[in-house]
Amino acid sequence: MTTINWNEVLDSISENAEEPEVEDRFVKRLLNALGFTSDEWVQQFKTGKGTADFAARKNHDDKFSVAKINPYLIIEVKGRVSGNAIINLAEGTPAYKKAKEQITGYLLAPKCQTSQWGMITNSTDIQLFRKHGKIVLPATDCMRITKDNIIESNCSTRGKNGAINRESLLNRLISS
Repeated sequence: MTTINWNEVLDSISENAEEPEVEDRFVKRLLNALGFTSDEWVQQFKTGKGTADFAARKNHDDKFSVAKINPYLIIEVKGRVSGNAIINLAEGTPAYKKAKEQITGYLLAPKCQTSQWGMITNSTDIQLFRKHGKIVLPATDCMRITKDNIIESNCSTRGKNGAINRESLLNRLISS
């Protein structure tokens, strides 16, 4: 069973992290925690309506990282900052509205017809979205991630040593 100590992950991300740092230190670990291996996700996925930061799906008869078709999960990543400006993804902020619009557009794009889930995150805030036909709705509130709440806000159960276990994260993602 894969476990990740999210407190260590958060400690590894600088307060002024730009998007590449959030992708490398947070999102890739999150994908691993969700049970996706490195050949089950890709970066810079062309949706037919823009480029999503990450797309993922479990391998079937092909490797998703090679085939790059029929994604299940689309992730839009923001940095904690862009230049000198803090990126606040709290619900209702301009950055949140833009990210929500992006993830909605990606989930409804031609190359994402099989996508079921979307996520926006900057490693400070995170929110899941669920696609229902041609409608995309928030599946969770936009949650502020802190070292005090990351266990609860991402999976509602705690594993050994404060680590989040993969099954709990998957249950949270799938049952939302």
